[in-house]
Amino acid sequence: MSADELRAGFSRLAERVVPMEDPHGRLMLRRRKRFRNRLVSIAAVTATVVTGGLAAPATLLNAASSPSPENLPEVVEATPPPSSSEYLQRLVNAPVRGNLSGDPQMVTDVQRAFSETTLNQMGMKEANLVFLNRTKQMLQAVVIYTSGDEAIAVARGAEPNGSVKDLLAGGLDASFAVSPFLVVPVASQEGVVRSVVGLAPPGCAIDRSTKGGFSRDGAWSRTYEPEPTVDYVTREGHAVNELWRVSCDGRVREVRIADDYLDKGGIKENPASMYERVVRFSGLAPGDGTVQWRGTLPGFKSEAILVAPQPRPGPAMLAVGPFPKAVIATDLAEKAAVPSPAFTGAGEEWSMIGLGVAGEGVTAVRLPQPFGGRTVLGDRVFVYTETGAARIEAIDRQKKMIATAPVSDNGVAILTFRPGAVDEIRAVSSSGAPRTSVRFIDLEKGSRLLGDQLFKDW
Repeated sequence: MSADELRAGFSRLAERVVPMEDPHGRLMLRRRKRFRNRLVSIAAVTATVVTGGLAAPATLLNAASSPSPENLPEVVEATPPPSSSEYLQRLVNAPVRGNLSGDPQMVTDVQRAFSETTLNQMGMKEANLVFLNRTKQMLQAVVIYTSGDEAIAVARGAEPNGSVKDLLAGGLDASFAVSPFLVVPVASQEGVVRSVVGLAPPGCAIDRSTKGGFSRDGAWSRTYEPEPTVDYVTREGHAVNELWRVSCDGRVREVRIADDYLDKGGIKENPASMYERVVRFSGLAPGDGTVQWRGTLPGFKSEAILVAPQPRPGPAMLAVGPFPKAVIATDLAEKAAVPSPAFTGAGEEWSMIGLGVAGEGVTAVRLPQPFGGRTVLGDRVFVYTETGAARIEAIDRQKKMIATAPVSDNGVAILTFRPGAVDEIRAVSSSGAPRTSVRFIDLEKGSRLLGDQLFKDW
């Protein structure tokens, strides 16, 4: 699988979390810091008076003692939360970040070179160097170009000991729309992607996670750690396997995968290899993936393969299709009529992947399907059990059964229920006695990767 093909498939995963704010929308001026500080000070004093921290003189209750108009305190209107445009403005006007930001000569030379050499080629008016960094693997630079209401970013890379001229040597085809949390791959002069850079607006904080998993009952949890560089992150290598969470002004604004760019090669036609690749893509260290089941499913022409880790519990992967190329489904299908399952992409080269949980004795994955030229998750849920159970039951949080289906001779049952309606998948005997069960992590709306909700809220 080529880098372009993998990048195209995975970029659809990242960019369809929610509709992205228009990156070329109007870049509004941000609020002045001293204005916010003054508002906070006044609010603090007001709160102290209201709660009795300061005693109001009795004379203030007398109309005759009211202050004259010229002595009235200035009225300060409440400041609304920063908008997407304000966060964009913070990012565009950010000072240079990276470990070379303290080298004024290098910063000046790079800024001048990109301003003088590329502005006309880009058709823009201003260039702002926002990231300059040197690692053991490469020299990195990110420049944001603006013209009126438009903003685009360019990432350049060179050898670690490279010069400003080397940074300029790459082509201008690696340009990106600017969003409040800007994530860009950085390629070498040969066009090989060697690192990924994420830039949050100044004042925001990035947390990273490579730790998560299912407990024995199927409950999902994930642990985040603060990024030491606070508002920017850079990762080397052709695979970045993390989840990034961005918080600004006391609120989580975005949770996303760290876009995964490969310089060559991709997923081999091997289910276990594909499983490892996909699980790492979600920011986890996979267990040893083994094929748990393979066969055909109603409505699908090609073979389906279920891969689960040992030991369990852990992430389960259900892939339907010929497997050379894959698209992971994270979005739930729209409420409109859903087309019959088929392959996405040209011909029958693509497989569709759904992720779920493999528990002790029962595995459940929401079936992937095409919708509007992409892969989504529908209302049908694939369940596999090795317990010899007769039926599979879907149980909600009130312990009420809302769906059930018989188990076929090959251990498979297909349930149908709406997203977010089920808390537990249970395998039962012919007499109704429970055999085993697993929690079913499922969001009612939005996008998710395993048990994590992916979103943008700028």
